[in-house]
Amino acid sequence: MNLLARLGRAGAVVTVATTAANLLAYLAPLLGARQLAPADFSALATVLALCAVFGVPSQGLQTAVAVRVARGERMSTTRLGLATAAVTSGVLLLLGPLLVANLYLGWNVIVLTAALVFPVVVCGGWLGVLQGQQLFGRLAIGMILLGLARFAGIITGILLGQSVAGILLLGVAGSMLGVLPIMLLVPRDEAPVPGRIAREVWACVLAMVAMLVMSYMDVIAARHLLSPVASAEYAVLSVLTKGAMWAPQVVTVLALPHLAARRRHALALATAAIAVVGAVLVAAATLFSELALRFAGGAQYVHLASYAPMFAVTGAAYALAFLFINTRIAYGAKYPSWPAWLAVGGFAAAVLLLPTPSIQAIVTCAATSAVVCLLICVGTLIWRGKSAKASACEPASQPPIYYDVPRSNTDTSLA
Repeated sequence: MNLLARLGRAGAVVTVATTAANLLAYLAPLLGARQLAPADFSALATVLALCAVFGVPSQGLQTAVAVRVARGERMSTTRLGLATAAVTSGVLLLLGPLLVANLYLGWNVIVLTAALVFPVVVCGGWLGVLQGQQLFGRLAIGMILLGLARFAGIITGILLGQSVAGILLLGVAGSMLGVLPIMLLVPRDEAPVPGRIAREVWACVLAMVAMLVMSYMDVIAARHLLSPVASAEYAVLSVLTKGAMWAPQVVTVLALPHLAARRRHALALATAAIAVVGAVLVAAATLFSELALRFAGGAQYVHLASYAPMFAVTGAAYALAFLFINTRIAYGAKYPSWPAWLAVGGFAAAVLLLPTPSIQAIVTCAATSAVVCLLICVGTLIWRGKSAKASACEPASQPPIYYDVPRSNTDTSLA
């Protein structure tokens, strides 16, 4: 009971922190649309999208570090964070000519965007230490501080009526100042950076990108295949997908350290928790579909109520699939993201072969791809578990390796 109480408190504080960070992310474009001229707002929205894309390495770094720390390893993450941030911002600058030519952004905007991304990525390593050590109270504070670091300066610039460059300059100043308190939350550790961590960070980044692509591939397909009106309707309905997908995100955050340490029943409990949340949200989307659509898009979209349950089911399936992708990372898979990329490819092939594209057809393809990804992940876990148990029965010069027993120096690839 004490453990459940601790997990409940940890879940509550992380949920509050996630909600606060997301509100800050929504507040910046909300204010920008009202305060800026259309051309400036379009440029700022593009910059915010670039920051979201190039912020993915921060999530990958956090996950990779959290897994290592949860297994009992000690490491100093500052240098690792600086190196990851330097590579990320460097890639953004290398893409500068392409972005300037195609997105109509000035070089000053590109440079400021790279500077804005840099401290955000560095923070990923520090948050990973807090997550891996299960210091969820500090992690929640760090998440709120990171949200402030990313958006407080930008929001201030918008309210002061600055140009896009001025807004970004205040954003960079805010991000540089905002990350310093996060560093103070992390226990000091002078241990060296472990070997092979760069490969693990890269694998985690690819997994985060795969999950991001899965999250938006149906909306992009709807934009390409449907009429403008139908694609707008799909975009409104997709709000229900995103809600069912991200609502149980806190379960994955709490479960990751336990999965990495091979805690007994950790995966079963996390799966059950996400399934229950998903079932509740699907039921709510079924019973209150008109209210949900009125909130998501307005009264003009209430006629789409019959689609609401399917979109909620799709989000719930994504949530379970993402839990198992994170489980593959925690268990040490060399290529944890390949089931997700396979699902993305299958979805692309399926929607392009649709004889008559429609809202129902596209969301069905999306739900099917999520289920396929989930089944592949479950299948690889079962297969690896049986292989490990079988190898334990064979004579060998080394002690038997059991899949469910924590270990740090054995190859646990699921790929």
